[in-house]
Amino acid sequence: MVRAMLSMFAPLLVSGGPAIPMARRDCDKRKWHPITGQDGICTNAEAYPPLWDETLYSEKILSSSAEECCEEFYSGGICHKIYACEE
Repeated sequence: MVRAMLSMFAPLLVSGGPAIPMARRDCDKRKWHPITGQDGICTNAEAYPPLWDETLYSEKILSSSAEECCEEFYSGGICHKIYACEE
């Protein structure tokens, strides 16, 4: 089900989708999420569908750390981490 949700929103994510406003000082508090279900990338970028903040989705898609995201979506496989707060 989670992979289906990711596939549904992939065009939004790849195109830059709607950003969720967050102050730069809160960057380390951002949640981690996959970009799509197949690309092997987890990021804490602000660009993800606002729907993912709803409990039904956030519990399955948003993670507290890059490691959690990688394990959840790419367990055992290659997972690149993109820390979106680096300048």
